[in-house]
Amino acid sequence: MQTTLQPSPKRAAIPAESEPPAAKNWWRRLPLRPEEGWSTLILLGFVIYSAVWSIQAVGWTIGLGILTWTTGTGLVLGLLAAKQHQVPRLLIHWVLVGAGIFFAFWETARGVPGGTLGGLWGHFTDWLHKAFTPNVDTNDDVMFLLFLAVLSFILAYVSAWLVFQARRPWLVAIATAIVLLINLAYTDGSKGLIYLVIFLLATLLLLVRSNLVEGYRQWRRRSLRYAPDMGWDFMLAGLIFSIAIMILSWFLPSGGVSSTVSDIWDGASNPWVSVQQFWNRLFQVSGGPGSVAYFGTQLQLTGNVDLPNITIMTYTSDVSNQYLVAITQDHFDGHTWSTGDQPQTLAANQHMNPESQLYNEIRQNIKVVNPPLGAPGQYFVFAAAQPASFSIPIRVTGNVGGYTSWYSHDPLVPGQHYTATSYVSTADEGHLRQVPLPDDSQDPLVRRYTQVPNDLLNDPRVSDLAHQIVSSSGATNMYDMAVALEDYLRGHYDYSAHNDQPPGNQDAVSWFLFHEKKGFCTFFASAMVMMARLLGMPARVASGYTAGNYDTKTNEFVVKGTDAHTWAQIYFGDYGWINFEPSASFNPVERPLPSVTATGSGTPQGGSVTPRPSKPPPDIDPGDTSTGSTNPNNAQADLGFRLLLGAGGTAAVLLLLLGSSSVWWQRRFRGLSPVAQTFGRVTLLASWAGFKPKRAQTPFEYIEELQQRLPVQAEPLQRLGELYVRERWGAPAQGTGIQEELRQLWMRLRGGLVRALMRRPSLNPLDWMRALASRRRRRSAV
Repeated sequence: MQTTLQPSPKRAAIPAESEPPAAKNWWRRLPLRPEEGWSTLILLGFVIYSAVWSIQAVGWTIGLGILTWTTGTGLVLGLLAAKQHQVPRLLIHWVLVGAGIFFAFWETARGVPGGTLGGLWGHFTDWLHKAFTPNVDTNDDVMFLLFLAVLSFILAYVSAWLVFQARRPWLVAIATAIVLLINLAYTDGSKGLIYLVIFLLATLLLLVRSNLVEGYRQWRRRSLRYAPDMGWDFMLAGLIFSIAIMILSWFLPSGGVSSTVSDIWDGASNPWVSVQQFWNRLFQVSGGPGSVAYFGTQLQLTGNVDLPNITIMTYTSDVSNQYLVAITQDHFDGHTWSTGDQPQTLAANQHMNPESQLYNEIRQNIKVVNPPLGAPGQYFVFAAAQPASFSIPIRVTGNVGGYTSWYSHDPLVPGQHYTATSYVSTADEGHLRQVPLPDDSQDPLVRRYTQVPNDLLNDPRVSDLAHQIVSSSGATNMYDMAVALEDYLRGHYDYSAHNDQPPGNQDAVSWFLFHEKKGFCTFFASAMVMMARLLGMPARVASGYTAGNYDTKTNEFVVKGTDAHTWAQIYFGDYGWINFEPSASFNPVERPLPSVTATGSGTPQGGSVTPRPSKPPPDIDPGDTSTGSTNPNNAQADLGFRLLLGAGGTAAVLLLLLGSSSVWWQRRFRGLSPVAQTFGRVTLLASWAGFKPKRAQTPFEYIEELQQRLPVQAEPLQRLGELYVRERWGAPAQGTGIQEELRQLWMRLRGGLVRALMRRPSLNPLDWMRALASRRRRRSAV
């Protein structure tokens, strides 16, 4: 491909793309037609939408379809801002960004049932007040949806400006990659790969196209001839090259993880932890991965559950196959489990009383990787069976049935270690079969833990089914009755993480048993507890994690978000709360052998339980499930997810804004001499501060006015004026020393001009309030 220098720039030498015939291609002469071609806009759209589609695929909250429209609006308005030349840029940015944010508000309000703009604005102000009030619940799906709508608009708007005006597509690639990579870890593998391929291919082609357009500009400026159809050949070569790079990278070996870097990143002193905790207070949502891996005072039965495949904690233990409990709930209203117990504080290593007369005491050494979080101020800790003590200060709740939840007194941070001691019941099936059904219905414990919502009491089908299961099994004692319920649920219902939403006018347990007949662990546990209560057994649901998977390389158990779980517990008098596993696809709870018993002191009569740290626990379905808990709106979301999405998206937008501002500032006075550039920057800042030059003023007259307004900077202003006037109407300054002198002058003037700008009344909120009050007084006087 060769270019030849022409004696004069002829119009025929310029390709049809830049000088189209007026009759045929009139639309190409539209003011907003991008010089870079519509293909550049299409490629930019694929780059931005790859990140938006990944957000929608994760499903952080309901209503994410509005992101398609807010992103498209951002691209169109960004192109408009970049290509129009009639309105001052600062004004057009304020107007268009304001319009885009208003559109995001409008779309969000439309996506909320019965929502209005006024209602959404009130909702927003209430949430903003809560966000900056300590220990106030900020769970709000609507606000998180609004944040994503505004973020998608700004990302698209600034990206269009960077490509079509600042000509910095690589900044777009970096910012979009941040948002995309945050979501890729939490999407389905095949879907995530699709979004990644779209992003990489579109980004590479966008960079190729941008460089080609820049080449066009250079060749036209130098009157060089080039083939009109060269762009297609160039883009085809770029496409082949991009695909080749992607194929090559696919076959490259993956690198390892640096343990040193990992320890630093996970360390408790990492300042990123503070950002995580602050961001978590701002946004807690019900959707997305990890939304049910977190725990709180309420647990809602919902249709779908998606758990994050990220490591929550690692631990070593004296025994294996023990569920790690965080919280239990006892009151059910037909759709939501809750508890209203008041907390009390316990010191580090302070023991709680055991609930069973037969138990062994075991220890677990736990390392926090991604701290699970519940409601504001609740940082749940985990231990097997009944927790006995923790090596850190904790808060506990309890009632007549014993302790019901355990959470840290202080926020947990990645990399933190704590030790938990537990009472593990050694009551075997023989002991449990000796416990009769409670016969005192007025006992406070029995009354509390046999509560049944009115809808279930009025639906005889559930009670009839429970009695039929027990009757057909031949069970004659409470333990065998519980096992019969457990076996029936495991054998007659299917486990599924994606189901229909339980209807609001029907009890969720009844709907699960007789209509849906499939669900995740919360449905199984709730069904068993309700049927047990209808038979007179004190029962409750417990939430936490399964034992996790044993890592033979590190000799420790690894608990991931997918191990979050909910199961049933039934109270057996002197033996306390006993775990039952009614969920299909889970292994039943292992009971101690009759020969292994223990005294109340925790000393086994038949010998201690043999530690089994090298034996991995039974296989757990990686799709397992739990709604570890949610607030009344099922609004708990994974801390790492929400933090990375929100903070990363905000960082991406800030990076775009800073990058575009820097590029604009550098290119603002491009082509001028150093003296003229410095004088122009001073004039621009002074104009923003309210000291705009008048048309009739000479440079010296303007400098004199600035000296009166800024007496501290009088000397550097005088010198700058002399240099500018001498260059314009006298002999230009020569030598390299002038560059250093100009730099020193700019450094001395910049601070004063910025301070003058910040003191401008139009930027002072107090002046706004005074002006508003003055206008109101004038109206009232009239």
